[in-house]
Amino acid sequence: MKGLAGNVGIWTSRHDAHFTDCFVIDYTIGMRIYGSANRVTRCHLWGGTVPPKSYEIKDWSEIYGKRKLELLNGVYDDLKEKEYQNDVPEMLENSIAFDIQGACNVLDCCYADTAEIGYNIAKSNRLIGCDFFNNKLMGLKKSTAINHTGGKLFVTMCSFRSTAGTEVLYEGNKEELVWNNNQVIGFKENMFE
Repeated sequence: MKGLAGNVGIWTSRHDAHFTDCFVIDYTIGMRIYGSANRVTRCHLWGGTVPPKSYEIKDWSEIYGKRKLELLNGVYDDLKEKEYQNDVPEMLENSIAFDIQGACNVLDCCYADTAEIGYNIAKSNRLIGCDFFNNKLMGLKKSTAINHTGGKLFVTMCSFRSTAGTEVLYEGNKEELVWNNNQVIGFKENMFE
């Protein structure tokens, strides 16, 4: 539904809870966790296809189809000039897939699929076997895999993919980051190479 930009798919301040096999589609904030010691397993947060505010679904579908055809033909590069296009899905502006504000949470095999920030981590937490992907057919240029604002962050066996070539892998205090055995594909600036 259009007009829901700014929404939160799952919001909790509980502690010691388990979230398993959750799917959130078409969000501005996919999952916001203020509690601590939670386990989040196999949750897929996908910034979906609700049209931009000024578009009808038919118009947006034509743009998406054109981008997909260009990508298949190997000529998809119309996003390199601007940070934002006017035709980015409504809920993706200022979007965050996983907004983790509590401490000691464990995200295991979770998928941040197309958001301005994949994992926004405010305190000491762990990412294990998680993925980040930006579907460039959505037109989102401003995208950061991990925004780490505080605490110790442990990241292991994760996969991070840059598709538009403008995504940022990591922003934060590298001294509080433990980075181990991760796969990084396509980022122009990979601080771990």
